[in-house]
Amino acid sequence: MMLTSVIQFSLGLAVVSGERLSWRLLRHPILISVVVAVVMVVFQIRLPAWLQNSVALIGDLTIPMMLITLGVSLSQLRVRDAGGGLVFAAARLLLGFGAAWLVCELAGVEGVLRGVILIQSTMPVAVFNYLLAQTYRQGPETVAAMVVFSTLLSFLTLPLLLMVALP
Repeated sequence: MMLTSVIQFSLGLAVVSGERLSWRLLRHPILISVVVAVVMVVFQIRLPAWLQNSVALIGDLTIPMMLITLGVSLSQLRVRDAGGGLVFAAARLLLGFGAAWLVCELAGVEGVLRGVILIQSTMPVAVFNYLLAQTYRQGPETVAAMVVFSTLLSFLTLPLLLMVALP
């Protein structure tokens, strides 16, 4: 999760914003949180109970808030956006699987680790991508459709993927 967050909120933000990687982008709150978390783990620092509870409550609000934001966008979804969303969602699932398969073959990864890599790489488009598209005005309607269609497609593809990925 940490590695994915660092890549998504550094290189990913540079791509979606159209800016080059800069200190402004590297000051993103999630990247700062990762650094703080690593320092806390390395030095075995614990938050006071009251602060831990507050942070946990705020963190627990994140997913519902993202889903509400996505729901608002989906309520305004037009058929024009749905077509592109479906195509990109299918491409995302296929390319994710293909890239993971290739990496596993080239690296000689087998067993459970191979299954984890294949499954993780073939998951639906994350809601976070919609929020980034909305923030940087990069086709949020299409990205919202991608989230929905990739989730629906995963209901069909996940059982097949589990048969392939887990021996």
